[in-house]
Amino acid sequence: STKEMVKVIENLKLSGKVLFVIDEEGINEDAYCSVLNLQNVDVLYYDEINTYEILNHNKVVFTKEALKVVEEVLA
Repeated sequence: STKEMVKVIENLKLSGKVLFVIDEEGINEDAYCSVLNLQNVDVLYYDEINTYEILNHNKVVFTKEALKVVEEVLA
């Protein structure tokens, strides 16, 4: 739910514009929809990120698998 996602963001001490970078299996559909309901919070799949999106957000949070794929592409 949206309330649960707000708690996650608060627990991670995230502020400002936040970008979640996910893989296909890293977040369930309910959580994805909950993030979309929040202001200043965006979610993209790992193959959609770009320099603008990273620089346009104060914090970027990757799922473990999304980070692994991005590291492989940038290596």
